[in-house]
Amino acid sequence: MKRWYILAAFAIVLGQMTVAQAQTFRYGWTVSKSNADAFVNTGSPTGGVDTLYLWYQCNVGDGISAADLAATGSFATGGSILAFNVANGFLNAGNATSLLLAVGGCPPGPIVAGSWLVLHSSPGDLCLGPGGQPTPVTVDCSANPSAHPADYIGYSDTTPCTHFESGSQLCETTSVEESSWGMIKSIYR
Repeated sequence: MKRWYILAAFAIVLGQMTVAQAQTFRYGWTVSKSNADAFVNTGSPTGGVDTLYLWYQCNVGDGISAADLAATGSFATGGSILAFNVANGFLNAGNATSLLLAVGGCPPGPIVAGSWLVLHSSPGDLCLGPGGQPTPVTVDCSANPSAHPADYIGYSDTTPCTHFESGSQLCETTSVEESSWGMIKSIYR
């Protein structure tokens, strides 16, 4: 009799289970005029030198270890970028317009990775584009690190540029595949 109850309970549990979906997480960056708020993405020309901050925004998994990003937009092409200064333990093996960032300790976001000094005498924008990769990428901190496409919100005097690889917002998670309950259980056997 006891065995029958166990089988019945097992059948009920299996009948109520739904298909589980694996999630892929997005890595996201912003360019802000503030070192306290990653979403100050618009402003007006000051007629002088301004500081624009590069934020690693998304708190994903175990954090990040590296990124390959390029500064694009009118500030980059017009020669208005004067320098890029790293912050919070980040290192830049690239230059002011082609960033090859590395960081120890796998920091989660949000965190300021560095800042650009820009000559902001006329309207302009600063976006993030591909560095040495086809798209901007961020490298995770897993046991087997891999590069992931990066989403971003740039800076502009009018409307900031954005890039969302999939989805409609920064750091949105997206379903990538479906797995049955049996498939998930077999991983842990």
